[in-house]
Amino acid sequence: MKGFGVELIPLCETHLEMVRLWRIDSEVAQFMEFQSHIDEQAQQTWFLNLQNAHYFVIFKDSIPVGLINLKDVDLKNGTAESGLLIGDTAFRGTGVALGASILLLDFAFEQLGLKSVTAKMNRHHTDAISYNQFLGFHFDRELSETFQLWVLTKENYQRKRANLVKILG
Repeated sequence: MKGFGVELIPLCETHLEMVRLWRIDSEVAQFMEFQSHIDEQAQQTWFLNLQNAHYFVIFKDSIPVGLINLKDVDLKNGTAESGLLIGDTAFRGTGVALGASILLLDFAFEQLGLKSVTAKMNRHHTDAISYNQFLGFHFDRELSETFQLWVLTKENYQRKRANLVKILG
């Protein structure tokens, strides 16, 4: 998928070590739900066991900069959980995440026909919470002492989309 200044390429085996290094970076890992160390074998096992999921490497001008996904895709109920990380720190705050998010959410709601997308967020990751609120996500409930569930409905996204696209120019 391509648009809004980025390209989303399906995650493949050649990307695994790069993505693993992003996942274990302390700036990223501190906010992740999965806190165990990820070695090469664990990364490979994770990749081979992906089901009901769409993982994409985010590229900006042919440079891999992050990962965005829908997992636990349930077409019957029209739901999925989203995730995003910008692994290359030079691209944080540049609009890359927004372009990738619009592509992913368009895919979720228009191509997959989902009704809602959720995001588990660490309550201490205020930048992620603000960003997801900006996209139209609303707080749903506490999941644990650390994590909250936020929800974006197709209708909320459709109301916000034109303004999101306008921001990207």
